[in-house]
Amino acid sequence: MRGRTKVAYRWMIVVTVGLVIGLTATPGALAQGGRGGGGGFGQRGMGGGRGMPGMGRGGFQRMLQPTFDTRELEILKDDLALDGDQQALLDAMYEGYRSAFSDAMEAGQQRMAEMRDEMGPDGDWQGMAERFGQMAEEWAADRKELEDSFIGDFQSILSEDQLNRWPRYQRDQRRRQTLNQGASVPGESVDVIELVEGLELDDQTNARIEPMLDQYATELDRALVARNEMSDQDANRMIGMMSRGFGTQQSADEQQEAEERMRKSQELHNAVRDTNQRYVDVVAGQLDPETAATLKDEFTRQSYPSVFRGTQADRYIERVQRLETLTTEQVELIDMLNQDYTTRVDDLNRRLVAAEKKMEKQRVEQRLERMKQMREMWQRVQDTGEPP
Repeated sequence: MRGRTKVAYRWMIVVTVGLVIGLTATPGALAQGGRGGGGGFGQRGMGGGRGMPGMGRGGFQRMLQPTFDTRELEILKDDLALDGDQQALLDAMYEGYRSAFSDAMEAGQQRMAEMRDEMGPDGDWQGMAERFGQMAEEWAADRKELEDSFIGDFQSILSEDQLNRWPRYQRDQRRRQTLNQGASVPGESVDVIELVEGLELDDQTNARIEPMLDQYATELDRALVARNEMSDQDANRMIGMMSRGFGTQQSADEQQEAEERMRKSQELHNAVRDTNQRYVDVVAGQLDPETAATLKDEFTRQSYPSVFRGTQADRYIERVQRLETLTTEQVELIDMLNQDYTTRVDDLNRRLVAAEKKMEKQRVEQRLERMKQMREMWQRVQDTGEPP
């Protein structure tokens, strides 16, 4: 029975760490920084998705990523209008922050490798779970200390006017970095300000909608803070479970609390998406009909990337249209076929989006059912020692 228990804990740790935490990025990439999406640094996350809100996914992403990177540094210099001396000091401070973050991540990965080597196939996997949880708790505290120290040192060189600009900078930084972290509903991770910038509007129109976008940024920030706090709490709860070991089965009250937290988490994810949708409509009301339609169409496309991604037929038609040997009649025929194909695909995409929206209300209950199945699976693993 003791051997079975070891196997059980081994599978629990492997699956939990692999699926929930995803420690796959290299220390160099983490220290270099980038935007906060599930796809890695420097990549925009998907506009929609079927993630598992309430499980702390966004919280784990934030835990493993530095808040400041080289791109954010340039934005910081511009937003706060730093002079030459301040920029030089900031660069020096950032190098210390970046180096410390990278060293800490490398040390953590080394400790993980040593733990795996020590355990071996028949080691104390429950003990490893507890050590991993404790290590994660230590890292969360160290990461916060690094960030607080960097911000405190930086703010000490700012003027009063620059300090007054800091809250606005933090608001916009939160949108840039965390909007798509742990995003789980279509439209949640779409940045309306980026959408509007892509329209390349004239100066008069930009001046008219600027107050609306500023209000959007403020309202979105409130929704992001609430969503992120819940995600961070769930990440900490998961770490606490690991640091105590997986041997304790959840009580009925704990299971009920977990289900309530998942429903609440879903509401918070929906609130972010609803804010985006509302302000797309508000801004569109200030634009000419053609530009408004473009804005709404792009929001839908980014919200449902799996629906609107290019097909093999799209690529084939594009290659054929580039052929220089086509006659005028062939070009006209291909254009006619392409127009008919595009019309049919657009209609199909609209129906797919409608079906996605209809299914959205059912997903919370589906996720709760998966939670129940996962609990039952862990219990079977613990009882029998058999892999899931």
